[in-house]
Amino acid sequence: MLSQQLFTLATLLLPVLAVPSPLLTVSKIANAIPGRYIVTLKEGVSRATHVISIKGKITHEFNIINGYAGVFSADQLNELRVNPDIVSIEEDGISHTFTTRTQCVHLPLGLRKLMEL
Repeated sequence: MLSQQLFTLATLLLPVLAVPSPLLTVSKIANAIPGRYIVTLKEGVSRATHVISIKGKITHEFNIINGYAGVFSADQLNELRVNPDIVSIEEDGISHTFTTRTQCVHLPLGLRKLMEL
């Protein structure tokens, strides 16, 4: 009797446990380059081993983070999104930095020279 109940319970739980993992959400950015993405791997995952198995063109491997950038089709991107070794995927794009410089015309000459350094 108990073994039949355990069997029934196991039969009910197996489909729940076999549910595929959800797809990772791809982070969107402004000025994204279509088809280019930055992939971050989990800690302890070998980037060199992971990159060998990836379909697509790897354009850059990062040293600061455990990850890489590449060009991927929609199908290749979906394969990456279900990969358990990947923490995040975000669009690659172009960033611009802007600097502002203020002039201190009301300061004495010595302080103005220091501000320009």
